Amino acid sequence: MMSAFRTAVTAVRDQLASLATGHVVVREVKSEQVAAFRSEAQVRRFTITIDEPKALGSTDAGPTPIEMLLAAFATCQEVTYRLHAELLGIALEKVAVAASARIDRRGLFGVGDAKAGLLSVHAAVTLTTSAPQSDIRRLQEAVDRFCPVLDSLRVPTPVTSALTVVAPAATGRAAE
Repeated sequence: MMSAFRTAVTAVRDQLASLATGHVVVREVKSEQVAAFRSEAQVRRFTITIDEPKALGSTDAGPTPIEMLLAAFATCQEVTYRLHAELLGIALEKVAVAASARIDRRGLFGVGDAKAGLLSVHAAVTLTTSAPQSDIRRLQEAVDRFCPVLDSLRVPTPVTSALTVVAPAATGRAAE
């Protein structure tokens, strides 16, 4: 008998496999800076506070954007391990990921020619399982191939932006 979780995962996979064309969805986040470097991001029905440390003159009310990126990566790895363990029929009791990144802080401040983005990312994955090594290798290969955030970090993704300038209410004049 399949678990409710495995039944749901398999049903979604079968539904996607039956489609004649791709099934692209749009994920959306809205964010607004509310004080110093602190922002409130709206993600579906959740509000997430993102901030910078006090050393940068902010309030340290939440993780930094880079820490949020690492959290997204770590949790996506966990989800992808769990999902593909279910699809492959591999017993997986627990999965935990510790993610870290190297970044040259000079890049954010425009100092020298330092890169503003991440220099490298490392994930330490811990699986609690009695599965044989051959199954664990198959699982790791599936995760390396199908983890959306890992793919987004590894492969350049086109990014576009639009800028809207609104005049402050007090002056009634737009920035020039």
